[in-house]
Amino acid sequence: MRPHLLTEPASSDDALLRVACVQLAVTADRVRNHAAVREGVARAASAGAHLVLLPEKWSLIGEADVLLDGAETIDGSDVALVKQLAAEHGIW
Repeated sequence: MRPHLLTEPASSDDALLRVACVQLAVTADRVRNHAAVREGVARAASAGAHLVLLPEKWSLIGEADVLLDGAETIDGSDVALVKQLAAEHGIW
């Protein structure tokens, strides 16, 4: 099933929406977190998920100074990764 706009009529093959939530132990290491997200999303997609959800602070967690230092603009590595994974796996 390829993602489609929710306003499109569903075909018989699209009657189900499989949703997965990726759980991970987020750290202050963005590279490690990205690797864990790549693995979790790949596993969810290979299991048939169409929509994959990530934790609120999936890319970085820590004290205020860690979060401030790690802040990114909308064109940063976090958004780039989720866009890449969505396109690669054909998921939302």
